[in-house]
Amino acid sequence: MSKHKRRPRRSPENLEKREREIVAVRRILPPLAKDLWPEARRVQRRWTAWLGPTNSGKTHEALAHLEARGGRYLAPLRLLAQEIHERFEARGIPTTLHTGEERILREESRHLSATVEMGSTTEEAPCVVIDEVQMMADRERGPAWVRGLLGSPSEEIMVCGTPHVEGALRRLADYAGVELDVRYTRRKTPLSVSSAPIPLDRVPDGSIVVAFTRLDVLSLARILRDRGRPVATIYGAMPPELRRSESRRFRAGEALVMVATDAVGMGLNVPAEYVIFSTAAKFDGRMDRILEPEEVRQIGGRAGRFGLHEQGIIAGMDRRTHQIVARQFSHPSIPVNGPFPFVPDYPIVLSASEVTGSANLEVLLSRLHASILSDAHLRSGIGPEIRQKAARIERLAPLLPLSERWLLLFAPENRTTEYEFWRWVGTVAGGNTGRDPVVLAPEIRSIQGRQEGEEALARITLYRWLALRLPHRFPEYDRAVGLYARVLEETRVILEREGRVRRRKGRADPGTRSTD
Repeated sequence: MSKHKRRPRRSPENLEKREREIVAVRRILPPLAKDLWPEARRVQRRWTAWLGPTNSGKTHEALAHLEARGGRYLAPLRLLAQEIHERFEARGIPTTLHTGEERILREESRHLSATVEMGSTTEEAPCVVIDEVQMMADRERGPAWVRGLLGSPSEEIMVCGTPHVEGALRRLADYAGVELDVRYTRRKTPLSVSSAPIPLDRVPDGSIVVAFTRLDVLSLARILRDRGRPVATIYGAMPPELRRSESRRFRAGEALVMVATDAVGMGLNVPAEYVIFSTAAKFDGRMDRILEPEEVRQIGGRAGRFGLHEQGIIAGMDRRTHQIVARQFSHPSIPVNGPFPFVPDYPIVLSASEVTGSANLEVLLSRLHASILSDAHLRSGIGPEIRQKAARIERLAPLLPLSERWLLLFAPENRTTEYEFWRWVGTVAGGNTGRDPVVLAPEIRSIQGRQEGEEALARITLYRWLALRLPHRFPEYDRAVGLYARVLEETRVILEREGRVRRRKGRADPGTRSTD
């Protein structure tokens, strides 16, 4: 007898009910997915695309227009949203900041800096700038870029991206019925591949060494420190404030080498003459694979900052890595192609609930997924992961309002915070006292190590995200902000201490001298 459990067969009655519900949901959806955002279709007239490689000034050009006209900047990272907010404020331009975990409201401001997920599909703006538009092809975050591009009610949408997205933008502009003006930018400094590999013991001062896991970053950093090289580190799990702190240390010369994951390839101000790949392969969430040509150029493009260096140089750390990096750097980019994923906004989910008579979030998402008619441009982004999360929310919190279960669906929990997240969901769903049960901000003791600090900051960040959206259930937002600041400072001090050279007895290793 097979050990695998067989899925129960659906009865004819259940199958008929499912088909009736799909037909009912399909009737509330427009024939073309672009029309799910009617305000944007009414208002949008023109898209302007600034396309070019890293360090070509494309975002600078778009922000200059935004500064003059007013409107919204939609960033791929919280760090970038904060940076643009601070830049505008420093110039005397009142600017509101809106990210998943933080809101700074400036009364009567004409400018907003936000993460792309925070973009509005109902409030009009004179201009909207969407950065790193090629991210709309991303399996997980792509729907946010699709929503920003097709759903922002603004007469002019400005996008910044790499040249290999041009064809997709032209097709989407035709699909949306808007004009497209493409403007090209060129790198300010030349970028080339080194004539030979650059091993770790010959990495020049002021270089970025790239790895693709936190463990590899810390391992390489430890080797460099043990050989007498002060080091800064950046990786995806690091909070944006710590990334900026490490970037500042590197720019100030307090750290001679930056060791980072590909998180350094998007938006951080980390000027370096050399970018050296420790490997040419990465795990993309599904499998280990060789870097794509555009990834090599995006990450390697951080080499050679205009005004500081005459050129940028990229290399591999060993012969095989160097050969792959050189080949991919010169290889033509693979064009970005659709169909691109999207997820309907909550009003559509609510309408689906009304026509099906169901408030079960998993059922509603499954019916919507089955009802969306994919075309050459857009497809359903309601993948199995999001439906599985909805099913777990239904099991734990079936009596919460549908609107709250919908918000929980998009809470940014990860491996570090998933235990707390599901425990908190169970807490707010429980209780028969007549009062809404609440979750208080997490208790955090004094931080003793880097990982402990990063994990604590991740838990507080999740709490802040939930507290901004469900304050009656997560009421200690202000306390969480203060807690975050305290843990951030303790962790920053630990990182700076770790980044300093470890003194060793005896002579210094001669193989660690800079070749710069």
